[in-house]
Amino acid sequence: MGVTRDALCSLTASLSLISKFIGDYMDLGIRGKKAIVCGSSRGLGKSCAIALAEAGVSLVINGRNQPILDEWVKEIRRSTGGKVTSVAADINTS
Repeated sequence: MGVTRDALCSLTASLSLISKFIGDYMDLGIRGKKAIVCGSSRGLGKSCAIALAEAGVSLVINGRNQPILDEWVKEIRRSTGGKVTSVAADINTS
């Protein structure tokens, strides 16, 4: 059974809310670290990238569509002030 788009959007919103709550009350000790998030142009990957950026992690985000990644780089930088780089690649075939 697949996950519906609505369920995924709801989960993404919930993860964002949780990351904001945790960020306000808990230091995870990852500020200044670096992370690569694959599949980060949408869904769970996108939510994870945003949560990591909010926690002060420098990111490399990955997806197959460079224009979408470019927009997310701008959005993450604007909303978090974090360091973000994008790499377009299909990791299933790389």
